[in-house]
Amino acid sequence: MSRIEQVISEIEDYIEECRPSAFSASKIIVQKEELEEKLSELRMAIPEELDQSKKILSNQNAIMLDAQARYNTMVNEASKKTEQLVNQSEIVQKATATANEILQSARAQAQSIVDAAQAEANGIRLSSIQYTDELLLNVQNIIGNASREADARNQALQLAFRQSFDQIAANRQQLAASNEAAQAVEQQQ
Repeated sequence: MSRIEQVISEIEDYIEECRPSAFSASKIIVQKEELEEKLSELRMAIPEELDQSKKILSNQNAIMLDAQARYNTMVNEASKKTEQLVNQSEIVQKATATANEILQSARAQAQSIVDAAQAEANGIRLSSIQYTDELLLNVQNIIGNASREADARNQALQLAFRQSFDQIAANRQQLAASNEAAQAVEQQQ
């Protein structure tokens, strides 16, 4: 469980423990300091997750630099080989053809490495974005569920209060009727 998920769980537990506000079905009373502390913890946990994403992206740069260095090395080697072959007069044409093939092969290979590194970097970037979006979706779902649960509990509490109120009113009416009957009997005597 990540630190973000842990803090969200603590916020949910805290909301569960809060008591409902008087005369309101959808509001609860929260301690501002405690909720601010939990939100501060959440804000502190998010940069940790982002740092991990940044490290992944920095690896992308290292891959790109390595691919560029390999490309440069291959091009330099191909250029040197081409120069050597050109200097040998009896095999100049063959050397030129071979050098061009090596150079094209090196360029193709280097381009392939660069393309693969770019594709991997894009994949890492997309995965980081997707991971962050999933975390935010989880936070959104947890808060939504907690809010709906709090509303349902408040409605149940209001219904219980209403039923108790109605029962007390009915009992008072019965007492009033009994009192009137007793007074009527007393007056007849």
